[in-house]
Formats: sequence, C-alpha cells, structure tokens
Amino acid sequence: VDYFDPQGVTPALRAELGIGATDIVFGSHGRVLRRKGYVEFLHAAKQTSALLAETGEHARFVVVGDTPADVAIDHVEECRKLARDLGIADVVHFMGFRSDPRALVAGFDVAVVPSVYSDPLPRAVIESMALGKPVIAFDVGGVAEMIVPGSTGCLVDGHPPDPARLAAAMVAYARDPSRREREGRAARAHVVEAFAGPAHGRAVYAEMARAAGKA
Repeated sequence: VDYFDPQGVTPALRAELGIGATDIVFGSHGRVLRRKGYVEFLHAAKQTSALLAETGEHARFVVVGDTPADVAIDHVEECRKLARDLGIADVVHFMGFRSDPRALVAGFDVAVVPSVYSDPLPRAVIESMALGKPVIAFDVGGVAEMIVPGSTGCLVDGHPPDPARLAAAMVAYARDPSRREREGRAARAHVVEAFAGPAHGRAVYAEMARAAGKA
C-alpha cells in the first residue's frame, strides 16, 4: 500500500503520450490475456468514443502490460489488430511491459479491470485504488470483494460481460469529474483500511481460525 501511495509517485503518462489535459484517460494494467477482457475493453472503448464525440468530448484508452512469453498466442498483437479494425487505433495506446507501472497508472483518470472470468484477486484493482483511482470492473470472481460500488468504483454486470454496459459506465465517469475525484479518494482510504499488511493479515488469520473451528 505504501509503495503505491500517490504522494510518492509522479504521473508520467500524459507527457509520454502527449495527451492533452482535457482528454479523459481510461487505463488498464496487467497481463494481456484473452480472459482478462481486453477484447471487451476495446469494444467498449469504441462505443465510449462515439458517445463522447456527440458532445465534443474525447477519451484515450491505455493498456500497460504484455502477453507472457510462455503463452503461444500474442494477445497484445490480436488487440492491436482489433483496435485497427474497430477504427480506434488513434485513441488506444499499448504501452508494453513496465517493471514499475506506477507512473503510468498514476496518469489514469479511471482504472478499468475488464476480466471476464472468475478472476480471484486481480492485484490491478488494489494497485489502482491505492493510487487513488476509481475502478470500473465486471462483477466477476473476487473483484466484488474489493470494490465498494458507488464509493470506490463501479461493478458492471458480467453475466455475460457486455461491452455496452461497460461503455455506459465509462461515459458516466467521463462526464462527472467530481465523482472521479471523490471515489478516487475513497478508493485509497478503502485500500489502506482493508488491504494494508496488518489489516489483511488479521483478516486472513481470522479466516484460518474460522476454518479450523477456533474462536
């Protein structure tokens, strides 16, 4: 939690990409695999761009990470091709693997964790919230145990994962800067309270004791 304290991180994303201050940045970081939902993310990006364009607003979509070398199919390249096919390659940025993604994630306005399978505990959710970012995610797996809907982010119905619902959530955040700021602060506070080492350790110990039938 301390490592992802926004007070100790200088955002570098906008400068690296030359993104203007008025563009809303939706970003995601982690391993780029099919089950992580980047296909749905890109389809939602297309819909979000079209909806915002109706009112003269603009958004960028950033993916930080790569497909691990031991995976046969390079899903990053599949996603690059999909972005071109969807006509949104000019607003989608694939940043590749970074050993330290903090300066890029710190440049997100909203973090998106679009996993479409029962992702048990995606660290990207905790890391993004620790950096003070509200998180939009499909309501799958353990993600619902990490996000407080309406307080630290938004859970989108993931049964099935529908890009249109994801896009609607993204548009709502794009048009509400006060919500982004409010939920970002709450996200950081929630991570400190629930996921910092001592608190999380106590929760794990309590669960082990419960499973063992101990008081």
